[in-house]
Amino acid sequence: MSVFGIHYRSRVLQGFRRGDHVHAAGEFIDTFNGKGYWSRMPGSAREMVLQNIYTVLGDVVRPVTTCEQVRRFDAPVLLLTGERSPKRYAFFYDEMRKCRSFPQTTVIPNASHAIHIDNPAGFLSVVLGFLKVH
Repeated sequence: MSVFGIHYRSRVLQGFRRGDHVHAAGEFIDTFNGKGYWSRMPGSAREMVLQNIYTVLGDVVRPVTTCEQVRRFDAPVLLLTGERSPKRYAFFYDEMRKCRSFPQTTVIPNASHAIHIDNPAGFLSVVLGFLKVH
């Protein structure tokens, strides 16, 4: 079972079974960004999600990355999270840090998991600053 559990997946699948892809997309997005996020998204962002919602059907088993693979990764790393991102994402960063040293996670204010949508200026400032150095 994934960190997000099977409950969101069953709600998404119910939407697909009814032919209600909007409901399926809303359940998926709200799971990762917070309740009501789907309804607040700009229309262009919702359309992008709807065009790709079928990819959720293949999201059953995530590949396992070993500590050995993490240790061999030698490119610069920028870890980002949104101030309002679900706290469960910290699990992934904590697990990576058990394998090797990584920089502290940068928290983008006024943002959920969709950092680039919620706070594009904050997101771009951090990413462009990182790219200038690396």
